[in-house]
Amino acid sequence: QSAVETDSNYAPIYKRFGEYYNIFNRYKDASKYYRKYVSKAEASPTILLSTAKLLFLAKDYTGSMEFTSQAEAGGAKDNDIYRMKGYSFIELNKCQEGINNLEQMVKAGVKPYYLDNVYFAKGYQCLNNDSLAVHYFEQAAPLDTNNNHHLSIYSIRYKQKRYAHAADAAFKSIE
Repeated sequence: QSAVETDSNYAPIYKRFGEYYNIFNRYKDASKYYRKYVSKAEASPTILLSTAKLLFLAKDYTGSMEFTSQAEAGGAKDNDIYRMKGYSFIELNKCQEGINNLEQMVKAGVKPYYLDNVYFAKGYQCLNNDSLAVHYFEQAAPLDTNNNHHLSIYSIRYKQKRYAHAADAAFKSIE
């Protein structure tokens, strides 16, 4: 803190603060300091991409997309870009763009993560393609122990008036 008081234009201290907050999973605070670092230092594409990742973790999807675009324009290459853009676009209700990025991620051979199925499902549900949404929710449900995706399946099936399938999903949600 005294380094900031001594010279508030000394960029590396903001990066260090961001790293410390990152260690303690305080991503919003970390992203604030990384933004200050980027504004006070000459930011390389690597730094811009790191900042984008922190903003993504802080659920600042618009800011993440801004820094991701700048990093890509500077030549940054990273397989996480597809995932970040896919998830961010879906969270920002630009579902087709999100699905396109997730499909590019799959084509690039990026190691799958169970949340990929969740975001494919959310994207297809946003596009009113309920059958694909259910397919991806069913794939994600056994792997995601934090969320009950059977309730999402229930909601979709009930809306479709497929009551027997909705009942099956409801029972699975309470198992």
